[in-house]
Amino acid sequence: MKKIKKTLALSLALAMGLSLAACGKDDDKKDDKTTEATTAATTEATTEGTTKGDDDTTTEATSGDVVEPAATGIAAPSTDGWDESKKIYVYSWDANFSKTVDLLLEDYPEYRDFVDTSMNLGIQGGDPKYAQAVDDNLANGEKYPSIIPADIGIAKYWSEDDTKTANLYDYGFTDDMFANCYDFYLQYAKYNGELKAVTYQANPGSVFYRRDIAKAVFGDDDPAKVQEKLKDWDTFFATAKELKDAGYAIVSGPDDIQYAVWDGKENAWVTDDKLTIESSVTQYL
Repeated sequence: MKKIKKTLALSLALAMGLSLAACGKDDDKKDDKTTEATTAATTEATTEGTTKGDDDTTTEATSGDVVEPAATGIAAPSTDGWDESKKIYVYSWDANFSKTVDLLLEDYPEYRDFVDTSMNLGIQGGDPKYAQAVDDNLANGEKYPSIIPADIGIAKYWSEDDTKTANLYDYGFTDDMFANCYDFYLQYAKYNGELKAVTYQANPGSVFYRRDIAKAVFGDDDPAKVQEKLKDWDTFFATAKELKDAGYAIVSGPDDIQYAVWDGKENAWVTDDKLTIESSVTQYL
């Protein structure tokens, strides 16, 4: 496996996607000058919009009422001895990610000269052409990708390839940094027990339904009762038939459940050059 090229994991932030630290094109040693650095892990705390006072009157919550959890981070390395060969190239499919990194660099100006955020490929992040463009630069580009934003639909293409992405645990990342993250995100970002990607947000799914239709078809519109009608895939499809018989569709199209089905897969699509199609996928199709 190729050694890890210097990478600055600058508290990566990317809406609707993951970011991966790429492996290097050369055999740089993993020392203090080439290891990754990150700002304190992003943590979020939320409070209700109002709080009860001692007299039971409702008062508006202020920012002072929010208790932020303690943040854990990795010490940023010194840039002593760095030159153009140490430059970090941050790839993206639009300007959003590069702008986020640029904002972060305002707080860490010592890295500004060593981080290039101009590598905007202008290709939608889930498009196979984006993956190909990144791979072309991994194989041949002088501006070697150090950080790769990846849409969730293609992230595992890189995260499950140890020749292309780094194990962030080797560079100071710990699970404690993600204590406030959804567990499904952390599991998605791991491969063979290694942390191969990070993201600052996740988007769990939601189910919306018309209560009048639920009452007409199921005899009850209570959310707890409706949830029972969707508790597993067998029940989901039985409920879908029940709704269809009554003249309703349970979803507007296959995209509504695509990720819910595919992200429940237990095995990779391809293992040892053999295609694996699990029952959940055939059921979806």
